[in-house]
Amino acid sequence: MDASCVGVGCCLYSPTWPAGSASSQPQCPFAGQDPNGNGILDAGETWGGVCDHAGACSACGTSLECADTNPCTIDTCNALGSCEHDATSRAGLACTETITNDALCTVIGAGQIACQLKNGAVCATDQECVSSHCANGLCCDTACAGTCQRCDSAGSAGTCASIPALCTGTCAACAASGSCEAAVAGCSGTCGVCSQVSATDFSCAASAGSCTGNCDVCSQASATAFNCAASAGLCTGNCDTCSQVSATRFDCAATAGMCTGNCGVCGLVSATQFDCAGGAGCTGNCSVCGQVSATQFACAANDAACTGTCQVCSLAGADASCAYVTPGLTDPGTCTAPQQCGTSGACGLADGTLCSSNAECLSANCECTTASCEAGVNRVCAASNCVCKYGAAGACTTNMPNTGYVDPEDCGPLPAHCYNGACTGSTPGTCAGNNCQLGGTFFGVSSCGFVSVTNGCNTGWAPSGLACIQTGPSSCAPTGWICTCAYAP
Repeated sequence: MDASCVGVGCCLYSPTWPAGSASSQPQCPFAGQDPNGNGILDAGETWGGVCDHAGACSACGTSLECADTNPCTIDTCNALGSCEHDATSRAGLACTETITNDALCTVIGAGQIACQLKNGAVCATDQECVSSHCANGLCCDTACAGTCQRCDSAGSAGTCASIPALCTGTCAACAASGSCEAAVAGCSGTCGVCSQVSATDFSCAASAGSCTGNCDVCSQASATAFNCAASAGLCTGNCDTCSQVSATRFDCAATAGMCTGNCGVCGLVSATQFDCAGGAGCTGNCSVCGQVSATQFACAANDAACTGTCQVCSLAGADASCAYVTPGLTDPGTCTAPQQCGTSGACGLADGTLCSSNAECLSANCECTTASCEAGVNRVCAASNCVCKYGAAGACTTNMPNTGYVDPEDCGPLPAHCYNGACTGSTPGTCAGNNCQLGGTFFGVSSCGFVSVTNGCNTGWAPSGLACIQTGPSSCAPTGWICTCAYAP
């Protein structure tokens, strides 16, 4: 077989494909398809010819042999035995292979033509459609890919249409682009915003950032209305309230009326906390604003501020000033029992109380209850000043003896002495020897010396102005008499 045989004489035997044969046409090399001329279909070779009934090798014998299964091409076998496929002459015509007039022959590439479905026909891929768009299971005039578009709407199948009902939510709208979008105007209030929930759902929601205060929240009034409102719980003090500053702002603020008492004020602790505290509403030199409860502050007396003797802080309304303690009471720290407060801040012993000096007594009278008048033993504070007298409770009922007695607070020391209930005095001499020093009191000083056993004294030995005075028994001379040197009257 000639490697370049075309037409007749290219088949080994003639006829190799007799007429009426039930077998398929044998293959043969056509136009140099058997380069080594061995008549064998070797690896790498492709034979495109077929033996006809006359034993000739050709690419085709009839146009039927050139059918390429494309209903949009005209297939013919030319005089040289080659198949030709007309790729343009049927463009735009209906394809009849599927259902009459449901498709068109369309050029899809250089020299290529295919049968593609008209808009509205059922499809599975874009390549099936003359529009190159298969949407919602139908060939469509556009891609129809918007979230609120459909190409299968009743009455307009194959034509993309916008369907607003596909957009759900309280503020959704179908845009000109064919997709659902937020309709801002659909939400009202001071803090409402149209928020996307899904590709097709846009609903009104609260926009907390729109409320700019420190105690406000975005509160829902209706499905489409949201307004900034006060949230009292965000203010944590005991005298604050959430107050409106503007339509979108509520701030914590002090509310003075929530603090009671005459010195309570509502003070800032933090931006969201105002608490009651003591203020400066108290007057006086010892006043203090004291806490009564969490929200009550009242002026009170501060006794510690009054440091004077027998002083107390006296409160009258919002004024507290230092004043003297009521006479007869004590004042801790400055005047304690047995002393008590007198008038004008004085502190001393009350009448009838044992004393040692006038200075200890509120009355300034430390008086004798007996002639001996010992300090703290026989002296008491009394209302009257008794010069050279003594008596029960310090009363002026009895004269001091005329034997050189002194009145410790009112007459003395010697040579001043009491005589006939009055204070007198002269320069004493000296008692010579032991004549008058036989025990007893010598110039007011107790001296247990010699005791007279003769019941008498040597008065003649006393110098001028003095006398030896005989006194009664004492602890020094329980059975005898004591002589003492005393002032003469």
